[in-house]
Amino acid sequence: MEITPFYWLLSCFCLILASRLVFIRYFTVPISVSDQWAAEAATLFTPWLHDSLTVSDLFITRNQHPVIYTKLISLLLLILNGYRWDTILEMIFNAVLAAGGTTLLLYLLYSLIGFHLPVLLVTFFMCVLPISWNNTLSGFHSCWQLLMIFSLVAFWGLLTKPRFFPGGERV
Repeated sequence: MEITPFYWLLSCFCLILASRLVFIRYFTVPISVSDQWAAEAATLFTPWLHDSLTVSDLFITRNQHPVIYTKLISLLLLILNGYRWDTILEMIFNAVLAAGGTTLLLYLLYSLIGFHLPVLLVTFFMCVLPISWNNTLSGFHSCWQLLMIFSLVAFWGLLTKPRFFPGGERV
């Protein structure tokens, strides 16, 4: 029986997500870490709950980085969770992002080189093992998963799509 790429990628997504969720289950505490108090509680959630959040507040830098998408995700999770700040929910959302980004990477590798088992297995195990444990156990670190996803989409577009010039020639 031949396994289709869809089922193989779906099983990889589920295994990566499960490994992250098990890691979150056994090694986390429901307490916000240092960056979250300043970047989420003080400059995002408090102004939102007092109806004083402005668009410029989203661009306030954290360690010299404007983490706009991370702030929007945190705000969305706060609203969807009934205005209850839950760092474990943020970690679970980040685990879904990490599993989705890794599955995207595996799909792109599969599309470019085919089913080359050693490359795909190394990539898979790099994302299953808790190498980036500090990003997994912090709800405020969705920026790293988003960086991976946006970079993969940009590289895929740069490598496979024609230029936006007349004639559409490739490099």
